Amino acid sequence: MESLRYSFLVWNLFLAGIPFYIAFWINRFKSQNNPRWSTHIKSAVVYGASCLWLLFLPNSFYIITDFIHLRYVTAFQFYFDALILSSFSLSALILGSASVLLIYKTLFPDKTIVTQLLFFISCSILNAIGVYLGRVLRWNSWDVVFNPRGLLYDILDLFQYNYINKRIWLAMLGLSGIYLASLYLSKKFFHV
Repeated sequence: MESLRYSFLVWNLFLAGIPFYIAFWINRFKSQNNPRWSTHIKSAVVYGASCLWLLFLPNSFYIITDFIHLRYVTAFQFYFDALILSSFSLSALILGSASVLLIYKTLFPDKTIVTQLLFFISCSILNAIGVYLGRVLRWNSWDVVFNPRGLLYDILDLFQYNYINKRIWLAMLGLSGIYLASLYLSKKFFHV
């Protein structure tokens, strides 16, 4: 069915929204003054949810790799398909960048430039690794639960000397640069 060729984009955009919703929840939860929650329990919940956020964050940036599907279209379809992919990718990048900015604002209210830079660079690098694991090695976020051993082996293989492939690391560095640029533009746009 030609009309359903890009239906996977709807699912990918849904997955891209999960980190934003988690970040929004964390922000709301942390700002509530509920006497039932002790400071330690509240901190544990916030940091546990932040780990969940980090686990799903690459889904927001993964969608830009869907441009790989353009190589399978005719010249006639190319511009329409590129427009569809661009609109979904831009939406996902906005959701992902907004979630990173919201998490940063929630967890690091002091806003020092060094903390901000370290946080954004770390998120960008972890995103690139997560996107590589998803796009190339075909891992999903839920594999942390369903196949943690296999996922861990593939992550460790990335860092073993005999496995290091310069093209893989250059691609991840390029993706990190795209993510950093989107964070910078979002930061300017949202005045954070």
